[in-house]
Amino acid sequence: MRKRALNDFEKDFFKLMNNAIFGLAVLDISKTLMYDYHYNVMKRHYGEKISLMYTDTDSLVYFIETDDFYEDMVNNPILLDRMDTANLPENHPCYIAERKKIPGLFSDETNGDIMTEFCALRSKSYSYKIGIDSSKEEIRAKGVRGHVVKNHMTFEEHRRYEEDVNDIRQVSSPIIQNENEISIPSPDIEPSLPTTRQIVRRAPRTSRNNYTWVDDKPSINKINFNENSGLKVQPEGDQPIDFFNLLLTSDFYSLVVKETNNYAADLYMNRSSDKSRISNWVDVDIDELKIFFGLLFHTGTIKMSRIEDYWKTSKLFNLNIFRASMSRNRYMLIMRALHFCTNPESESDIQNISRIYKIEPVLNYFNNRMKEIYQPSKNLSLVLWRGRLLFRQYIKNKRHKYGVKLYMLTEPIGLVQKILIYTGQGTNVSSDMTHTECVVEQLMEDHLYKGHSLFMDNYYNSVNLAHKLLEKKT
Repeated sequence: MRKRALNDFEKDFFKLMNNAIFGLAVLDISKTLMYDYHYNVMKRHYGEKISLMYTDTDSLVYFIETDDFYEDMVNNPILLDRMDTANLPENHPCYIAERKKIPGLFSDETNGDIMTEFCALRSKSYSYKIGIDSSKEEIRAKGVRGHVVKNHMTFEEHRRYEEDVNDIRQVSSPIIQNENEISIPSPDIEPSLPTTRQIVRRAPRTSRNNYTWVDDKPSINKINFNENSGLKVQPEGDQPIDFFNLLLTSDFYSLVVKETNNYAADLYMNRSSDKSRISNWVDVDIDELKIFFGLLFHTGTIKMSRIEDYWKTSKLFNLNIFRASMSRNRYMLIMRALHFCTNPESESDIQNISRIYKIEPVLNYFNNRMKEIYQPSKNLSLVLWRGRLLFRQYIKNKRHKYGVKLYMLTEPIGLVQKILIYTGQGTNVSSDMTHTECVVEQLMEDHLYKGHSLFMDNYYNSVNLAHKLLEKKT
């Protein structure tokens, strides 16, 4: 059904229907197959020499006392008939290519290697070693980012955590938790009156970055926020246009007028024909540019298929404000020449400037103007926004996979304080900081040492970054 879907809505709808109708049935069938395989195949064959170490919806991990499990399968067709052995090496005695991905059959996750050690912490979170010398580790942690599993999780960490938990579980007395202490009352004292206590603590552990991890809550001095939040500059009135003019000043309009007229002159000098539209160019001024921006913003609230539709006289498209404010040809001409910077003169100049040089003046103007007119509140947030623009970045797992990544510093109400555009791999990095740490450093450079509280997800955060921010009273 999903293959025949004509749009994204139908794909999502059919997926939802499939999950609702078939999801529970698949789970029930899975349970039946699991129980049947465990009791009627494995348990019946090995008896007391097999024990179940871990199980999930569609997987089993066994401890089997036998010389060679694969030899057992070769000699006992009942064991082999339930196995998909297409992932084993082709020279393996149990290899059968025709069984690849047949529903209802079990496959060997280690591809024929010997599992020497296994440690499971919870459902879909376990680790094991394979090979005669236990040289290879495999980590499974559903819901954890891949780079975290690869760079920060090890088998020894799994085993150490399990041993720490078991040390606490093996104590028969009731466990009392008080803040960051785990305490156990003396057996001679009633649990409700724990006057004598045995403290159970984990030993400090040192991470790869030479940070020492302890279970005690660290003592952190309170960081006070003493800034006066709100507008630093008051608008001339209380109308929406007054607040808009507070952000976009005459300096901004003068910049756009200058660059637009300069670029229009370049287009005029390089026109292909005297009949081209640019031949009718007349320099734009600030008042006309304001009208242009007003109409441009209005096209965002009234959606049309084509720009020309806003100037149609048909009763189906009759929008007098556009025709009364500016002609269609003049609007299209300004749109053609609209510019925010001076173009580089040669290809070598392009390679030496920023990739976003065409919009960088506007971006810098916004960031500087927000710093001049507004003092944000104590709580700040980091937001990663992905948009669909020409300056594209491939973004996996998105319906529209190409767009632009904007890093934004905002208030909880959504008011944007600063914007940083991702311009490609290798930018915004340094020798002692990762890319995301550099992003946070740049977005917060005007708000450090003021006592702000910064909220961000794991995409940005790290222990190193937390230390740097605390040192700067943030």
